[in-house]
Amino acid sequence: MTTVDSTLLQTAHQHYQSGRLREAETIYRQVVKQHPQQADIWFWLGLIASQLGKLEESVTHYQQVLQLTPNSAEAHSNLGTVLLDLGRRTEAIAHQQQAVSLLPNDANLHYNLAIALSKDEQLETAIVHYQHAVTLNPSYANAHHNLGAVLFKQNRLEEAIPYYQQAIALMPEHVNARNSLGIALLRLGELETAKEQFATAIAIKPDYASAHDNLGTVLQRQGELEAAIEHYRQAIALKPNCANAYSNLGAALKEQGKLTESIACYQEAIRLQPDHADAYNNYGGTLVEQGKFHEAIDCYEQAIHYRSDYADAHLNLGIILLTLGDFHRGFTEYHWRWQTKQCPDLRYPQALWDGDDLHGKVVLLTAEQGFGDTLQFVRYAPLVAQRGGHVVIACQKPLLRLLNTIGGIDRCVDRDRVDVQTHLHCPLLDLPLILGTTLETIPAQVPYFQVPPSRVKLPGNGQDAFKVGIAWAANPSSSTAGKRSCRLNDFLSLLELPQVVLYSLQKDCPEADRPLLTAQERMSDLSDQLQDFGDTAAAIAQLDLVISVDTAVAHLAGALGKPVWTLLSYVADWRWLLDRPDSPWYPTMRLFRQPQPGDWQTVFQHIMTALQQTIPTTPTPPTSASAPPPSPATSSLLSSPPSLTPQPCRHGTLLYYPSDRSIGQSLDLYGEYLEGEVTFLQPFLRSGHLVIEVGASLGAQTVWFAKAVGITGKVLAIEPQRLLFQTLCANLALNQVINVYPYQVAVGNQLGFTQISVPPTFRAGTTLPASEPVQMTTLDSFAVPQCCLLKINGQEAALSVLEGATATIQRSQPIVYISARYPQAPASHWKLPKDLRDALEKLGYDLYWHEVPWYQLNNFRQHPIPELNPIAGNLLGLPRQLGMTMAGVAGITALLPLE
Repeated sequence: MTTVDSTLLQTAHQHYQSGRLREAETIYRQVVKQHPQQADIWFWLGLIASQLGKLEESVTHYQQVLQLTPNSAEAHSNLGTVLLDLGRRTEAIAHQQQAVSLLPNDANLHYNLAIALSKDEQLETAIVHYQHAVTLNPSYANAHHNLGAVLFKQNRLEEAIPYYQQAIALMPEHVNARNSLGIALLRLGELETAKEQFATAIAIKPDYASAHDNLGTVLQRQGELEAAIEHYRQAIALKPNCANAYSNLGAALKEQGKLTESIACYQEAIRLQPDHADAYNNYGGTLVEQGKFHEAIDCYEQAIHYRSDYADAHLNLGIILLTLGDFHRGFTEYHWRWQTKQCPDLRYPQALWDGDDLHGKVVLLTAEQGFGDTLQFVRYAPLVAQRGGHVVIACQKPLLRLLNTIGGIDRCVDRDRVDVQTHLHCPLLDLPLILGTTLETIPAQVPYFQVPPSRVKLPGNGQDAFKVGIAWAANPSSSTAGKRSCRLNDFLSLLELPQVVLYSLQKDCPEADRPLLTAQERMSDLSDQLQDFGDTAAAIAQLDLVISVDTAVAHLAGALGKPVWTLLSYVADWRWLLDRPDSPWYPTMRLFRQPQPGDWQTVFQHIMTALQQTIPTTPTPPTSASAPPPSPATSSLLSSPPSLTPQPCRHGTLLYYPSDRSIGQSLDLYGEYLEGEVTFLQPFLRSGHLVIEVGASLGAQTVWFAKAVGITGKVLAIEPQRLLFQTLCANLALNQVINVYPYQVAVGNQLGFTQISVPPTFRAGTTLPASEPVQMTTLDSFAVPQCCLLKINGQEAALSVLEGATATIQRSQPIVYISARYPQAPASHWKLPKDLRDALEKLGYDLYWHEVPWYQLNNFRQHPIPELNPIAGNLLGLPRQLGMTMAGVAGITALLPLE
């Protein structure tokens, strides 16, 4: 056997030590070719191959070493390290364990095994081996650092910190340990000490991208956005593929309102790291600010896909689902709030109530969030009491007197001093989930408080004053206070109405507003009288109206059943849902929303218009130059509006105007109205279905729809004309209909206000204007989960109604029936506007004409003469996916040419 040339080996070693790995590799290959049994040469080749990134080749070389020297602990360990880099964790751990078994007192081998175990998520076993490493070598700084990292990964932050500190004590220039210590301190909210560690790491290593990124996070938390952005950009400059820095930069730019730039950063972060859950979560938040809720849902779901236990993403998803009215999924996801940092601990030792019957047990309902949340969700307390137990409410101290007026509860206690024995407890905001609340089953009976005794008395301003309570500023400690609050100055325009008197319900008036508040003659500050919410309730009880931004005052007024107008930011809190002008939580509340972020001016213009329509007008006293008295021929017309006549009809007793030449005359003559429509639609309806009727008028068909879908079904009856809407509500009450939800709004393809004509029939003999303003919304804003029939009465507005209902239609694929009210003519003469036809066909509908005679021989009143001759030419849209055919159905004609 020839001897290895020592000069050649020395040359190879010199190349290796000088970093000339390929030159060294070439010489070692020459040597091993001549001496294939030389294990140390194979070892060097394995080492060099791994450093050159040739991992599979490195594995082969180390395996050759182990064939020659099976008990080489170092070869086992190095092979394990390479296998770990290849993702072959099980093999890697086996070789590292073999190395430790060969040399159990070698700290480095325990360290390497711990790394492999940690990568395989065997954290407890990894901790054991890191502890062996630091026991065998107490000055092993990296082992101390990595042990802290594993504890951090288990969320054992207080245990991790001493190991990071020890690593730094052993090696002050250990920038990774300083960075890790800073992250742990940041998690604990110790911003200044975290900031020191990141800054020191950067001072030691100015090109340390991760430390710049983390320092930016601290600065952003401290409100120093410009400085934070500078460090995020520095991190990106140093490490262009740093996805985390892009995500954090996006979050900072979002805070500055630069949403487009923010989105670009998130998109780059995701491009660099497609599984970056934080970037998806942050991206979703920016999309929410833009009102792109469904796109935001996609982002939150992606974040959860990549990190299934991501509590913040679950919570954010829940908030958007609640905003869209999906309460079941929304409250399920909202329960994740308990896993987030911003949510306080439950603090109560009792078991959580899960909704089971209480059987006499005492349950503690706990106020977990702000005053408004408590006021809104304490409505559930009587429902809990109905489960057979005793209810104690733990709430904020200023609410105690007020909440003690709730029926069915035993007592209220200060949540910071709970001194009662209870068996179970439940946070208030968990109750909608436990009790299965849906949008349709919200317990909205008001008032659910009584006004407790109080000495509050409003300053007098005359008997004719219209008393308006106002609140303009949210709690400044809230992160959303800025966008929810307006200015006191915004309310001054309301004083242009001479009857209006304003009363400030702000408990803590911003100092900047005090001079303005005291300078107005018809504005009073009640803050000195408001010691708690019981006093605020007493003040509200003496008012005609409350106008408030999204604060506890709005919730209190709604819970007391007082008329309240709530002013909302462009992207409002989830509880106000999306685009609706009303609140299902508070029947006496109207919502006024910003049309664009920060646009309070338009909101107050709408408030002014609505207030002018609301304030009772005072009759003008007669003057000496009075007009002559009306002639006998006109005096009866001027004395009163047209009268309503209640009469039995086919589907119930109905109030109607006999002078009305369409619905009224049809009901008067025949006791029914277009009965052919309901007969045709009946086979499509089942118990439990939801029907939307746009233009419900006085409810001639609404009452029938309510019966057709049964008590488990629901009808949304929309009628914008005020007097018709009032008649609709009267007819629903007259027939004891409880599954119809009437709304006095106009529906179209945009939000805002519009003018609705007052029919001449109603104006005759009155001072009613020719038109009245009404709030406009979209059908999509109702966020109905499903709809089987969309009936639109009147073709004129059908296109805009459909454009505002695109999401609802795509989600539910309802039958669309448009009552066009054409005069009598052959079907071949009917025409349909092209844009309406195109819209329906684009939504996936096959279209038909449906002829409906106004007169039926077998009408309810058995009226023998068809005095109303027209045939209603209606449009029927059937979703293609249903595969239905109308061939041979009486009255159905295929769609004919367009206009």
